[in-house]
Amino acid sequence: MKRYLCDIYESLHELTWYFGCQDINGECCGDISFVEYRALRKISQETNPPIKLLKDALNVTKSGATRIIDRLETKGYAVRRHSHKDGRICCIELTEKGKFTVEEINNRYASFLGESLKDKELQTLSNINNTLNALVSALRQQGLGSIRK
Repeated sequence: MKRYLCDIYESLHELTWYFGCQDINGECCGDISFVEYRALRKISQETNPPIKLLKDALNVTKSGATRIIDRLETKGYAVRRHSHKDGRICCIELTEKGKFTVEEINNRYASFLGESLKDKELQTLSNINNTLNALVSALRQQGLGSIRK
């Protein structure tokens, strides 16, 4: 079992390299880091999410989430807004540049993945999808905090 777990871990490292926002075929992903991209994606999936949601989704402290938002604001990808329901709550909204960047990166990676898997049978793609979903679900249940123990 340990050998399988080590092999899975190595495969995850490889996947992280291919899908970390560093580069596809020499094309740069702009001036954002992987964690900034994850933040942009999370913001794009919600309607004006509060900073707390981003903090929880990225498993960072409130000050860590604030620093990420500071960088995204400085680069023109996002802005802070006060909640219409509760003015004490600070929400995040993507700018047009932020929306375009998320869509562009998503499309680029989807195209890369599609080209990489174009010769695979539908059943193989289904198996990959199911296996990855099961892995993500198990990891979410365990939580990132348990890695630090």
